[in-house]
Amino acid sequence: MRLFAITILFLAGFTGTPISLAGGAEIYEWPVPYEHSRPRDPAVDSLGRVWFCGQAGSYLAYLEPESGAFKRYKLADGASPHNLIIDRHDQIWFAANTLPYIGRLDPKSGVITKYPMPDATARDPHTLVFDPNGNIWFTAQWSNLIGRLNTDTGKVDLVSLPDSGSRPYGI
Repeated sequence: MRLFAITILFLAGFTGTPISLAGGAEIYEWPVPYEHSRPRDPAVDSLGRVWFCGQAGSYLAYLEPESGAFKRYKLADGASPHNLIIDRHDQIWFAANTLPYIGRLDPKSGVITKYPMPDATARDPHTLVFDPNGNIWFTAQWSNLIGRLNTDTGKVDLVSLPDSGSRPYGI
């Protein structure tokens, strides 16, 4: 069985399994309890929780480093979340890479809001980033698009790239 782990570098202790490094720093690892789910793209919220996507398991989850506890939020089967980002209100925004939509999870209520792609050719949104206005920019690698989600209105704008083989990945 292959175990995945979340690894975080800290100078002071948590309850994960420590690995000592030169200079006194330690890396702590927590095995992710959701097997075969390809955990990826960790981000830390204002409460210190480490959020991550389960791309193969279609979930979002977080780790509380102090206790080692995990909490999982199941997404629709096949969502394949590619990455997540966290806004200043601790709302979790994620790219449902294969359904395709951009989602927002309210961790307090568990409610997920979906922002579908407005064009069937945009079939793989991923690599979300915020701009200074709080809007979300993303790429769609196999669709040859760059997009923007206006987080106030929910409107998604898409721009096709002139070279059909450019395959944009990340912003």
